[in-house]
Amino acid sequence: EEYELIKKHAQFGYSILLKTKGVTSNIKYAALHHHERLDGSGYPLRLRESQIHDFAKIIMVCDVFDALITDRPYKKAISPLLAADYLAWSSGKLFDSEVCYVFIKRLSEYFVGKTVLLSNGLEGRIVYVDGNFPTRPLVQVGDRFVDLVKDRSINVEKLM
Repeated sequence: EEYELIKKHAQFGYSILLKTKGVTSNIKYAALHHHERLDGSGYPLRLRESQIHDFAKIIMVCDVFDALITDRPYKKAISPLLAADYLAWSSGKLFDSEVCYVFIKRLSEYFVGKTVLLSNGLEGRIVYVDGNFPTRPLVQVGDRFVDLVKDRSINVEKLM
């Protein structure tokens, strides 16, 4: 019951924006559509790909990324690289492919030089991100390198 009320926030926001002077229709529809999904599984209108406003396609990727990397009362946050991986796998199905591509590419540029905790318990520093595999960086751990493209059993658990 509470979740159904929460799901109405897009409609409530849209209603408020309808009465707000100076707000363009692009912004109004972005607010209304930001929880829709390309496959029609979203809410509140269950719109499909071409029916969803382009601005909302950008906001939905950012919103989902933020939800995944933020601790919530009902779930623990995941690492930004695992969240980006989820977006990559959902690209074209739930989220716009071009928006995901640009988002992940720009995001991955931020990771170079960051200290990370790997899923095998080791700590290292991201030294390289391959543009073809932006969520699977090369990590320097001491005097050796862990290539997450080649070793799929290891993930980045946390940015330090």
